[in-house]
Amino acid sequence: MLFRSAKGSLEERLAGYAAGGYDYIVKPVDGYELLAKIKLILEHQSEKKALEQTAQETTSAFMNALNFSSEFGYVVDFALEIYNAKSYTQVAETMLRTLGLFNVDAVVHIRAEYGEEFYSNRGNCSPMEQEILILLKDRGRIYDFEQRSQINEQRVSVLINKMPEDQEEYGRLKDHLPFMLRLSDGYLKNLDI
Repeated sequence: MLFRSAKGSLEERLAGYAAGGYDYIVKPVDGYELLAKIKLILEHQSEKKALEQTAQETTSAFMNALNFSSEFGYVVDFALEIYNAKSYTQVAETMLRTLGLFNVDAVVHIRAEYGEEFYSNRGNCSPMEQEILILLKDRGRIYDFEQRSQINEQRVSVLINKMPEDQEEYGRLKDHLPFMLRLSDGYLKNLDI
């Protein structure tokens, strides 16, 4: 806000500043001075917006790094915990417990030497989910359809029934899941041996 007044005393200027003024001009106003002050105000506002945008981007980047760090901690804990599993069920439960930390609805399909089993973090795995897991197990490492993703390894697959809508969260989850499945697949191979 630019104040224009016939009074130019220090008290008047301080009152204008206290009222939220950016600058103060005393009458009579010189046109060149007015234009110069308006130009400075506009430049200041532009710089302020740029700084606010930078602050928002920095905050967003920090929050993403913090989220990634937290989620990476889940994956590290999973990697440590999976080696304590003594059965297919314990492998699946470890995976589902970790996926629960990511707040996703997941179904696990284990196809190992001593059996084929289905697990869900909701308790029962529906017949349709079982069928989808079987049909998509040979469709590549990652198969996306609608808002769902299935990640496959030789002995294990995971179907995520609703991937996160936030693209950054979605991307981080798709980074973590293949690693978790590769660890699970290797551990299932060890259990079979």
